[in-house]
This record gives sequence, C-alpha cells and structure tokens, in this order.
Amino acid sequence: MTQPLRVVADENIPGLDEALPHDVNILYLPGREIQHRHVQQADILLVRSITQVNADLLKGTSVKFVGTATIGLDHIDRDYLHHAGIDFAYAPGSNAQSVVEYVLAAMAYWLQQDKKSFQDLTVGIVGVGRIGGLLQTYLQQMGVRCLLCDPPRQAQQPELNFYPLQDMVEADVISFHVPLTDTGLWPTKHMITQSFLSSLKTDQLLVNSARGAVLDNEMALAHVKNNSASPALVLDVWENEPRINVDLMQHCLLATPHIAGYAIEGKWRATQMLCQALAKRFNVSVNSTHLDKRIQVSDSWVPHPNDDLLARLQYYYPIVRDDTALRSVVDELPDSFDKLRKSYPTRHEFLAPLPSSG
Repeated sequence: MTQPLRVVADENIPGLDEALPHDVNILYLPGREIQHRHVQQADILLVRSITQVNADLLKGTSVKFVGTATIGLDHIDRDYLHHAGIDFAYAPGSNAQSVVEYVLAAMAYWLQQDKKSFQDLTVGIVGVGRIGGLLQTYLQQMGVRCLLCDPPRQAQQPELNFYPLQDMVEADVISFHVPLTDTGLWPTKHMITQSFLSSLKTDQLLVNSARGAVLDNEMALAHVKNNSASPALVLDVWENEPRINVDLMQHCLLATPHIAGYAIEGKWRATQMLCQALAKRFNVSVNSTHLDKRIQVSDSWVPHPNDDLLARLQYYYPIVRDDTALRSVVDELPDSFDKLRKSYPTRHEFLAPLPSSG
C-alpha cells in the first residue's frame, strides 16, 4: 500500500485541504517556525517568502518537492535544490494584480493628500517584469505617462525605450518592482542609494513593494532625518522583517506589513499553481473547479482617464487602514508584524484584466 503524501505548509497558504486529495497529510506551521525537524519525514514543503529554504533546512530529509506560493525567489537556494535532486515550483505572476492595485491605491492616497490628480502625472517604473509591466498597462489605460527602467530587459531588447535609473528622478512617482539580487551585472540590493534619494524632492513619491533590501533602510532613515526636502515614502517591505525599522516607519506616508500582494485571489492563484505542479509531479488529483471559483473577480473595474480615479481607487482599496493597523501595534513589534499578516482581512482584487496586459 502506497504511503500517503506528507506535506509541511506555511499556515498562510489557503485552500490546500480543499484542493488536494483527502488522504494527503498536511501539517500547517507559521512560516518563520518551520525547522529541519518538521520536514525530516515530509515529502513536500510549501512555503511563502519568510521561510529560508536551504541545505540547513533540508539536508538529510525526505523532501522531494519544494514549492513557494510567491513570485520572489530570494528565499530559495535553488542551486541546493538542483544538486539535491529536489523538484521546485513557484507562482510567477500570481499576486501581480494585487501588488499593482496596492501601488495605485497608494498613489491615489498621496495625490489626494497633496490635492493633485492623475492628470499630467509621470510614473517611473523600475523593473518591468510581470508586476511592473502590468502596472504600466493600467497606468497607460488611465492616461498616465510612464518611464521604464529595466537594465536586464534593455540588454535583451535594446530597441525598446528604457531609461537609466538616474533618469527616474524626473518622474513624479517612482515605484520599484525588482527581484532582490546582490550579484551579477545589475544587483538590486540597496539600489536606492543616498545619491538617488538626494535627487528627489518633497513633491515626489517613492514606493517600494518589491523587497526590503532594495532600499538601505538605515541610510533612508538618516536621509529623511537630515533632509527637509525628502520625498514621500510608501514602504510595504522592510529590511530585517519582522524586526523593521520603526523610526523609518514613522517618517513614511504609508507603512504596511508586507501585504501588497495579499489580495485573496492572488493567494488562491498561487495555491492553484502549486497544486498543478504537485499533481504533475506526484500524479495526484486536484480539485481544479474549486480553485477556479476562488480566483474569479466579480464586477471588476476598467479604469479610464475620465473616471474619478482618486475616489474609485480609495473606495476599492482604502489603503490607509493597513497603515493604521501597523502603526497601532508598533509597541508590539516584532511579533505584531506576522500577526497582522496572518490575520489580514479579506481584500479582493478589483481591476478588470486588460487585453494588452498579457
């Protein structure tokens, strides 16, 4: 008789019980608490971005498959998985819509605070992959001019109109959507430098919803303390999560606990992608109908330049509530950071897919 599959999963991955066969044994754990002893007899490990997956965690275990319900990969030692013969899957694009909606809602809040509008706005997008490209699509649908910066893509597609990072300072809003890397031709760790910040003024907005270390948090704190002409900051990601820089948080226009991609449809989409990979690897059935229903968005909105964009965006996603939630538990950090993520209220995607976003 075949032994039932044994799964260890981050407790914030929804729907595995409903999607996978009933004879699959699933142990749910907080992502930061998953240790070697938990996975020693497991066949499958499913994580999110807060679990570091490497030899220390997996060596000597029975794990045959690792999946991450995220689009980022900096928490996964893929070289080790390859050499250890462990299959791997992730969820590219699963929460792209959610992150884009976060950025648009943050922009709407900033514009309202400064009594401005989307008209005549220029947005610089740094990293034009799935998320950055989707953000570009929606902004252009809204009549917003975009400046694009993506050195790796520029090297592959020199015919496209990309700008160097230093030219992004010409934009009213600069939003970062890059993976975290510290090697190669274009490392992104601490790519937002002192020089870059110094080039920005109080009437500009900088948004980081990519990875915390894209911005040197200590440097940023020193900069905003010593420069009255600093840009407005919206930070969803932080260095050293969950031990975030509270002093820097106090200087942000909006500060949130790494929830930009937390719209429920994005989470379910990631579950669907991992389950499809599991089905292929282990020849198990998946309740696809159940998953398909969970990622459908009803009454979605197609934005147009003539819409009341500020009001509509804040109606669909009142982003200030997430900022308020983090600030209200600042005395309970770092524990409250993960608690906010675990108990995050249901938030739905609201933008209609656009044909050109593909």
